[in-house]
Amino acid sequence: MKRMTRESLIAGSIAGFLCIPSAPAQGSGSICVAPGGFDEFSKGGATVDAYQAHLHEPKASSESVRFVRVDRLPPARVTSSKPARIAGIGTAGRHVVTISKQSDMTQPLAKFHFSFREQESKRLCLWYETFYGTWRLQPRKNDFCRCD
Repeated sequence: MKRMTRESLIAGSIAGFLCIPSAPAQGSGSICVAPGGFDEFSKGGATVDAYQAHLHEPKASSESVRFVRVDRLPPARVTSSKPARIAGIGTAGRHVVTISKQSDMTQPLAKFHFSFREQESKRLCLWYETFYGTWRLQPRKNDFCRCD
């Protein structure tokens, strides 16, 4: 019979431990990032005439894209016309949301913390409020935020 060495016992224990399924997580939540008005028009107060002109000829620019990252998850790409969905976010604890123009998340435009417990929902909606130029996070309760 083969004699077990200390190293083989440790290696076997580690391998066995890695094969054990982990305990079920407390659940996961998601954030739907709504398409937004990221074009030049949304950067400041416009006159009524400028608003009417924008409605007929909206200009999309390189600023029409934003990247949103939650904690250390890969950034999600959202544009003026396409939403993004960030799933698999643990519902326990606080999280940090970072928004940037670059996919490498350098020079963030906005950064804030949230928890699913504070929001009282596991399904959230993140959207850009053009009037105030701020990002809003709220529970998904209506059709405003569609990712599915």
